[in-house]
Amino acid sequence: MTLQRLTKEEPADTAVSRTSLRAKALMTNERLRTLTPRDRPDHHAARDDGAEAALRATGTFETLLGELTRLLSMSFDYTASLQELTRVVAERLDCGCVVDLLEPHGRVRLATVPECGETLSSESLAPLVADVVARRRTAAAAVDEAALDGKKPRPVATRALHETGSPWIVCAPIATEDGEVLGALTLFGGILGGYVPRQLARELGLRAAAAVRNGRLYASALLAAKERQRVLSLVAHELKNPLGVILMGTVQALDGMNTDGGVTQRRELEAIHRSAKRMKKLVGDLLDLASIDAGKLSVKPAPCDMAAVIAGALADVASGAEAAGVEVTNERIPGIPEAWADGDRVGQVLVNLVSNAIKFAPRGGRVRVRCAPVDHTEIVVAVEDSGRGIAPGDLHRIFDHFWQAADTAELGSGLGLAICRSIIELSGGRIWAQSTVGVGTTVYFTLPAHTA
Repeated sequence: MTLQRLTKEEPADTAVSRTSLRAKALMTNERLRTLTPRDRPDHHAARDDGAEAALRATGTFETLLGELTRLLSMSFDYTASLQELTRVVAERLDCGCVVDLLEPHGRVRLATVPECGETLSSESLAPLVADVVARRRTAAAAVDEAALDGKKPRPVATRALHETGSPWIVCAPIATEDGEVLGALTLFGGILGGYVPRQLARELGLRAAAAVRNGRLYASALLAAKERQRVLSLVAHELKNPLGVILMGTVQALDGMNTDGGVTQRRELEAIHRSAKRMKKLVGDLLDLASIDAGKLSVKPAPCDMAAVIAGALADVASGAEAAGVEVTNERIPGIPEAWADGDRVGQVLVNLVSNAIKFAPRGGRVRVRCAPVDHTEIVVAVEDSGRGIAPGDLHRIFDHFWQAADTAELGSGLGLAICRSIIELSGGRIWAQSTVGVGTTVYFTLPAHTA
């Protein structure tokens, strides 16, 4: 039984209006839906040359493309996404769907073939795929050539048609808009016994190409980031020992210098010592960042006396605060419970936060450190400065790796706050900031109480 007999109309000619064609396609589709499997046209019956119109008339064309666009944009794992694409296309169109990707390590084939009578040899599509990739043009063939809208099939498509035992086959290049061919997408079988138009295959190929391109760019970016971290980690390790020697040498030279020694010589040694300390901190930050990215940052929680940790951190930054002309105060509240945290790592966080606050406070400004319990389950620490503040649009970015505001980029590496966030989150706490431009910034973090 042909589609013309199902609709009980003669084939459309060029004089038929678009409205008439739409009505005919709707009628055909509705009739096909009501048929029992025994009544449906078999896979070798004549195909409707209005296949695309029928798909558009029922909304299948746009709905399927929309669904697949969303599916392909949900993940950068394009191999898994394309495997899911073959499944969805096979289910929606009741046809076989095969994706062949050209990868640097060789061809990758993804396929879903429903149980609709077709057989697929692993190599039966190879010549067709190679031809489509080389020519960058869609190829199609059908038992009933009327299904091809008057376009003659290429011999390679006809050969694949016979080898797969399918009544029709369409193969479109998976190519980007700028012409790069990444593979081919092949459809064969039937949509309710009908032919899938070339245009649908081409649209699917374009979407598949976008998914592959985006996935490969993402993978390249990840690889570049990992390589950068590997190099930074290597350089940091290599710098650690010579920096230690420089620091030790400057300390010994300053200790052994007579009080009546040359003022200029002492000043130069102190400058070398300060620079070496800054470099040592940067090296430590880079090593910590490499550990964080590798998921190997060491945090060993234990009962932690927060008053002692805060006092130790403020002692470490006292000389820097004095040199900057900034007053640092510690507002002690009695009865603070012990925290369940790594004291050394919490001290590292406090030194980072207070050093930042000193850096951005003006000469004659102040930095205040406060600590208080919260419902006997948490301890909150606040580091407040009287600096220039942070613009509202930048506040959410201050804990990102390597981020620095444009007007303060020369004051730091953009690593300290990112490392603070990782340490606090690994400790089971939270960290955030509040700021008012022209007034100052307060950074808060919490830690679980030992009693909790």
